[in-house]
Amino acid sequence: MNTMKEPVNFTLQHSEKEYTAIWQLDNGTGLEMTFPANRELIFGTNKKEAEFVLNSELSKENCTPDSTVRYNFSQDQMQMLYDNVEDLFVMPSNYFILKQLNNQRVFRQDTDKSFVLLFDKKYPEISLKNILLSPAQSDLMLHIKHRMYGGFTPEFDIKLTDFICFFKDKAHIYCFVEKENNTLNAYLIIHSQEYNYIHLLLITCDSNEIFKENGVLNAEFYTHIPQDNIKSLF
Repeated sequence: MNTMKEPVNFTLQHSEKEYTAIWQLDNGTGLEMTFPANRELIFGTNKKEAEFVLNSELSKENCTPDSTVRYNFSQDQMQMLYDNVEDLFVMPSNYFILKQLNNQRVFRQDTDKSFVLLFDKKYPEISLKNILLSPAQSDLMLHIKHRMYGGFTPEFDIKLTDFICFFKDKAHIYCFVEKENNTLNAYLIIHSQEYNYIHLLLITCDSNEIFKENGVLNAEFYTHIPQDNIKSLF
């Protein structure tokens, strides 16, 4: 690289799990270097340093949540959720490793043929999942225990809308919610494909809590987990 003289044509290509850097010289020679898509390698900071930075950034106001209430999707885009419930629809979705961990939202068709996100006490699991994937209208709070490297566990409160908004343009978000008796357990995956890691938010709450004004959801937050180890969590 020290012997290269200008002009040099430089490109950086990203595939699912690696980057390729290419320096191409005018004389037809060049250098090609491939390296893993790894956050620590790219930023030069270890997990402990990255977690402290993230914990600090989450306390700031960084973005504005989506205020969309109604969606004018084409009927052709939608699929019925249940054969016997005609007003509940979903759109095609993507998943992360497990099909249960997906970004599928459920909508109810209104009388004016527009679609609104389902939020109904009859469907607490679906309602919580919708809130986590599209929290625009939620006034819920998260009480988070951040399980950081070295056993350090700071706790903080943050609006659910602010939490999701912080990550929505930085990563892909997937969710699975299950109900046990009257308890909801939610698994929220925040996947950075660019740097090949995930954050994992685990929420446990009473199913009635999500319908309360200013309800609080208790959560544990695990951050900067390398993607190649994710299968061991499930």
